Amino acid sequence: MFCSSLRKRPAWASLPATLLSLRDPTWKETTLEAQDLQIPVPRQHQRGQVDLFNIILLSASDMQASADAIARVEQLYHKTGGRNIGVIFLLQEKPPQGNTTANFMELQMALQNLEIPIVPLATISNLQTTLSAFQRQLFLSRSSAASASPPNPAMSLLPYCSTGHIPEHARHVLSDLCHSIPDLAQAAMTRDGQMGLRQWFSDSMPQVAEELIAFWEQEFVVD
Repeated sequence: MFCSSLRKRPAWASLPATLLSLRDPTWKETTLEAQDLQIPVPRQHQRGQVDLFNIILLSASDMQASADAIARVEQLYHKTGGRNIGVIFLLQEKPPQGNTTANFMELQMALQNLEIPIVPLATISNLQTTLSAFQRQLFLSRSSAASASPPNPAMSLLPYCSTGHIPEHARHVLSDLCHSIPDLAQAAMTRDGQMGLRQWFSDSMPQVAEELIAFWEQEFVVD
């Protein structure tokens, strides 16, 4: 599915006609609340069941009001709980608008703490090819994840144990160091533990330690 609002955006105005001309797959024009596209991704070991993956389309024109464009992505990310969301960025807009490379890098920097794939798109005519490759990649990555060893159960709760967002890499580090939520609370609420957290994340993500400590300053844990 694609949103009819694309017809009103100059950089993407030609896309609806391109999508509707396709026979395999077929596209449906509709009104979507926050996203521009929805594509199906088959569920692992559930024949006939799919997840709808939400995509926001951006270009250099959209990034002229970069705060609005970034806020739109962040709102959809939080609305979906960070699942099934991605961004496609058009690299060759006609006529050219702004500095595409700089805009693309600005978007990547702004969203670096969110687990959102940002897929570059050469031209609008390449969209279906890009989407098909992306769908295959999503399915394969989810298949690999399903066959991997079960994660630390505490890891699923880590996003809720901080005043800010905990990036995926930081969650893996924390799950290796703290094997339970009580362990994490102990680290965040004691002087030695706080020193350890600040040391672990001092180089790459110092804000992670401070946000964890701030959260546990106002919480308590029950074994």
